[in-house]
Amino acid sequence: MTYKYTDPASGMEAFRLLIPKGWQAQGQITWSANPALPAQARFRFSSPTGVEEFNLFPTQAYYWTNNRLFLTTNPPGTLRFNTLVMSPVDLHTAFTKVVIPQGRPQVQGIRIIKTSEVPELSTIARGQPVHGVRSHADGGKMRIEYQENSRPIEEEIYGAVTQFITDLPGSAGTPVTSSITGTSITCFRLGPTKTGWTPTPRFSRP
Repeated sequence: MTYKYTDPASGMEAFRLLIPKGWQAQGQITWSANPALPAQARFRFSSPTGVEEFNLFPTQAYYWTNNRLFLTTNPPGTLRFNTLVMSPVDLHTAFTKVVIPQGRPQVQGIRIIKTSEVPELSTIARGQPVHGVRSHADGGKMRIEYQENSRPIEEEIYGAVTQFITDLPGSAGTPVTSSITGTSITCFRLGPTKTGWTPTPRFSRP
């Protein structure tokens, strides 16, 4: 069956996708004063049993700079124009220190089964070249397993960490580097009857 979501704030169709018949859809797009990410999407599509899931987690944005004076007045953990100040991290750290703790806060005993690169995700996340901006992106996936209500669960998480860097003139001719880092996450979750499955999503630029 086709699920279609229309953003109530803009009145525009945001996306549509095919989901299994009988699955439930929960989620919405929310808007904020964060100029780096004014719109955030969080959706969960689940089977009637509530075990199998497809999740779209909100993209997260972070600001960083090598300007020591700025970091003195805006240290890590504070907000700059509603964007969290935090030093850039690699994809593995984003998975283990940000995504999993926030996405599965109640789950204990998580074990990482496998990690792999997903080059097409890196390409999409990097985007088109922009004059004056350097971009870098790492796309990949991580499969984890854990117990939930005495049931074995496997989950495959797809994500990309993108960094957009600008160099600005600084004092004494020393350039000031500023960057916005974004983390985009999607995951598939299946229960004990389908443990060992291999999802085969295809990623392409719209």
